[in-house]
Amino acid sequence: MKINELTLSQSFMTIFSTQSTIDTISITKSSVKSSQNTPKLIEIVNFQNSIIKNISCTTNKIPLLYMSQQVSAGYVLLDSSKFMDINLQNDIPLISLENILIVQLNQLNFKNITIQQNLQSSILVIYSCNQVKISESLFISNSNQKGKGGSIQAIDNQFVDIENSLFIQNKCLSLNGGALFISNSVFQAEVMIQNSIFDQNTAIYSTGGAIHLENSNLKMFNTSIFSNEAAIGGGVFYQQIIPDFILDFQKGIVQSNKIINNKAKFFGKNFGSTLRTIKVNLDNIKVNNQSLITKNNSLLEVIQLKSGNQISFQRIQILDEENNPVIIPNSKDSYLNKYCSSVQALIQEVSISVEWDQNDTQIQCIGQLQTNQFINNGFQLYFQVMYKPLGSTVLKLVSNTISELQDSKQQVYIKQGKLEQEINVQFLGCSIGDVLMHQEKSIICEQCPDGKYSLNLNDTACQQCPDSAIKCIGSNIYLKNGYWRENEQTDNIVYCDFNPNSCQAESNLSKMNCIQGYKGPICKSCDTYGDVWDYRYSQLFDEGNCYRCSQNILYIVIQNLTIYLFASFYVFGILKKIISSLQAKLAGYFINKADIIYLGTTITDKDKSQIVSKILTDHLQMLSLLKTLQISIPSYFSTSIGLSGNPLRVTSSKNYEHIGKFQLTTELTNESSKDNERMMNSSRQNENLNILFSPK
Repeated sequence: MKINELTLSQSFMTIFSTQSTIDTISITKSSVKSSQNTPKLIEIVNFQNSIIKNISCTTNKIPLLYMSQQVSAGYVLLDSSKFMDINLQNDIPLISLENILIVQLNQLNFKNITIQQNLQSSILVIYSCNQVKISESLFISNSNQKGKGGSIQAIDNQFVDIENSLFIQNKCLSLNGGALFISNSVFQAEVMIQNSIFDQNTAIYSTGGAIHLENSNLKMFNTSIFSNEAAIGGGVFYQQIIPDFILDFQKGIVQSNKIINNKAKFFGKNFGSTLRTIKVNLDNIKVNNQSLITKNNSLLEVIQLKSGNQISFQRIQILDEENNPVIIPNSKDSYLNKYCSSVQALIQEVSISVEWDQNDTQIQCIGQLQTNQFINNGFQLYFQVMYKPLGSTVLKLVSNTISELQDSKQQVYIKQGKLEQEINVQFLGCSIGDVLMHQEKSIICEQCPDGKYSLNLNDTACQQCPDSAIKCIGSNIYLKNGYWRENEQTDNIVYCDFNPNSCQAESNLSKMNCIQGYKGPICKSCDTYGDVWDYRYSQLFDEGNCYRCSQNILYIVIQNLTIYLFASFYVFGILKKIISSLQAKLAGYFINKADIIYLGTTITDKDKSQIVSKILTDHLQMLSLLKTLQISIPSYFSTSIGLSGNPLRVTSSKNYEHIGKFQLTTELTNESSKDNERMMNSSRQNENLNILFSPK
C-alpha cells in the first residue's frame, strides 16, 4: 500500500482484531488537518497479536501508529521499517505503545524526526508494558523540543532490553534524556543495554545527555557511551536507584563498557546523580600566623587557634561521584532560566554552612555561616570562633540535604541527609598583645587594636600608644626615628640624645633600632667586632660617627700611629723623670756612706721604692684614660693602647719588678742604725739637701 500526500482529519485506519498483520506500507508527504483530537494513521486496540513490518514513512507530518490494550496483554512485533524526515507539530508521538504484554522492535530506523509543540511526549513512547525489546535499530538525529527523551520515552515498563542499536546525535532540547528516558513510579524497572553505542546525544538544559533513569536499574554490557552532553550527567543520569553497572564500575568490573569524554555543565560528566563529598584544600583555609592546619585522613584539624580569631574558608568544593567539583552559576545570570525546572531547583538548593554542638553554650560562631553563592570555583565561609583558651571543639561544614539512593536490592546505598566535613579546633592560650574578654559565655583573646598595645599576659586592658611611637597594635610598638628601646618586651623608650640620627627605628634596614654600623644602648657604640652587621665599624676622628673599617684602613692606621707615638713619648718622659730622681737619691746615699756629708735618714726609708712605684702608677693611670675617649678601635690596631691600658694589670707589675731592684734602702737602714746619733746632730743640713734632691 502506498499513501501519498494524504491529509487526515481523523484516524485513517482503526483495527479491532485479535490477530492483525500489516505488511509493506509506504506513506509520504502526508499531514494532519487542524483538529482538537489529533488523528493517527493507524490505530490498533484490543488485540492479542499484531505484526507490522516493512513500513516506510518519510517526509510526513502525521502520527503513524497508536496501539493500546485495556490491560497488559498481547504481543506486538514492529519489524524492518524506516521513519525519516518527519516533523510533528503536536503532542502526539510518532509511535505510541500502551499496556502491551510483549513489545518487540526489530531493525527500525528513526532518522531526522522532530517533534514540536509537545509537552510530555517523544518520538517513540512505550508506556506500561511488561517486556520491551529493541534490537538492531538506529536512532539518528532526532529532536524533541519540549518533551522527555530525544528518541525514546519508556515509562512504567517492567523489563526493557536494548541490544545492537545505535543512538547518535539525538537531542532533547528542554527536558531529560538526550536519547533515552526511562522512568518508573510504581515498581523498579529492569533495563539491560548491550552491544550498543550512544554518541553525541545532548540534553543541554537538563539531565542525562544519553540516558536518564528514574527508579530503574540498568545493567550494561559491551556498550559505549561517549561525547554526550547535558547540564547534569553528561553520559547517564540516575535517581532513586544506583544502577548495577555503576556499582560494577566502582569495583573495577568494566564489562567491556566504555563511558568516556562526556560533558556536563554543572556536575556529573560521565555519571550524574547526588553529590557525594565536601572537599577543602588546606591552602584554601586561612587563619592567623600562629595557627596550624593539618589533615588526618578525612578529618581537618586547626591547631593553636586563639578564641575569638577568624577562620576563612576561601574555597569549599562539593564533589560528585567522579570526584569532580560542582560548578554553580550565578543566580542572577539570565541564561539560568533556560534550564529545566528540576535542574534549577537542584542547583539553587546546593549550599554550604557551618554547624556546631548547640548544647555547649560556650561555643559561638559569628560571621558568614551559610552561603549558596559560588565564587572562585567554590563556596566561601568566614567566621569568628569563640570558646575558651586551651579548649577544643568540633565544627562541621555541611551541605544541603542530599536525596537517598538505594541499590537494586532496595538496600540503602546513600542515606538522605547532609554531607559533612568535620573540623577539630584546638584553642591556644592568649599571648602577649592580647587581653582576656568575655563574650557572653565565651572567653576570647582580643588583640589590642590600632593605637594601643599590651606587653603583659595579665593585662586586662590595653595601654595607650606613647608619643615616641608612630603606631601600636597588639604587642608591637613601632618607634619613631630618634628613639630606642632595649627589646620588644619593654616599653621603656629612650631618646637617643647622643646621636639621634643613629636611631632609625622606622627604617626597614635598621637592626635593633640602629642604622648600619651602630649597636648598643641608644645606638651609641660602633659594631667593632661585626657581631651585628657582619662588618667591623669604628669611630675615627669625629665622635659619634661609625665608619666601616675595611673602607677606612688608612685613616685608622694614622690614628693608631698617632696614639702610639703620643703614649710612647709620654711613658718615656715619665720614666726619664723617675730615673733622674732615683739617681739623685743614690748619689745622696753614697755621699752618706762615704761620710763626706751626712744627709739624714730620708734617703733610707723603707717605703721609698713603693712611693716611687705609686708615682709611676699615677702617671700610667692618667695615660690609661685614653681608653675612655669613645674611640673604638679593632683589636688588630689596639696594640698601642694595650701597652698603657690597665696599669694594675700590665705596666704596674712590670715597673714594680724593675723598681724593686732599687730597694737598697732596706739594707741601708740596718747599716745606718749605728750612726743615728751622728745623723741627729746634722738634721738641719740633711733637710736642706733633701729639698734639693727630692723629685718634683
